[in-house]
Amino acid sequence: MRMSKSRSARLEGVLIRFTKYLNGPLGGIVMDNLEEGESFVLQTTDYLLRVSKRNCKAVVEPIETPIVQK
Repeated sequence: MRMSKSRSARLEGVLIRFTKYLNGPLGGIVMDNLEEGESFVLQTTDYLLRVSKRNCKAVVEPIETPIVQK
C-alpha cells in the first residue's frame, strides 16, 4: 500500500510542476501557440501526460501511470 501512495505522491508532484511551468512566463510561449480546447501529449521517463488549454490555462492530466520500462 505504501508503494502506491509514493507513486501517487510523485505523480502529483509532476502534475503540479508542469502545471506551474506551463502557466508561468516560460510556458506561456508554449500555451500561446495552442487554441482553446487543443491539447498535446507529453511523455516523461515515468509518465504520459495530456496538456490541454482550458480557459486560457494549461491543465495537465495523467493518461496512464507509470509507463512500464522494459
